[in-house]
Amino acid sequence: MGALSLLARRAALATLGFRRLRSPGRAVLILLGLTAAWALLKVALVLPVLERLTGQRQHLSQFADLQGDLPLLLTLLGLSWTLAALGEETAYRGYLNSRLTDLVGTGRTGVVLAVIASSTVFALATPSKAWSAWPSRSSTRCCSPGCRCGSAPCGHRYSPTA
Repeated sequence: MGALSLLARRAALATLGFRRLRSPGRAVLILLGLTAAWALLKVALVLPVLERLTGQRQHLSQFADLQGDLPLLLTLLGLSWTLAALGEETAYRGYLNSRLTDLVGTGRTGVVLAVIASSTVFALATPSKAWSAWPSRSSTRCCSPGCRCGSAPCGHRYSPTA
């Protein structure tokens, strides 16, 4: 839909926020560093605090197939980070935001309204990604598909959004 809109309006990819970087290697290194720092912060601080506050551990059996398979892990990470991030950013912050500013104006108020609206649509379209693998107190189903615990009911609880 976005590509058709660009073609119909004869607009360039720059209208979605794409531009050439002066130093792409430096940008990649910065992003890898920030990603590693965030992962370390999440594993070393955020998850332990949440486990302590809730009294429940995060249920990760859905990722059992990745254990010990580094090529598969790297492939899936690369695909999910690239496709999900690029797709979401292009759709919500590029396409939707630029269409909304076309609608409400490019002044300060228009930009604020467009950002609030596109952020709201994004939040509604991607419910609670951060909590998708966290056990839900209200869930009653046993295990996620592919759980290999070998017993039913096994006692594992999972969020239906996982």
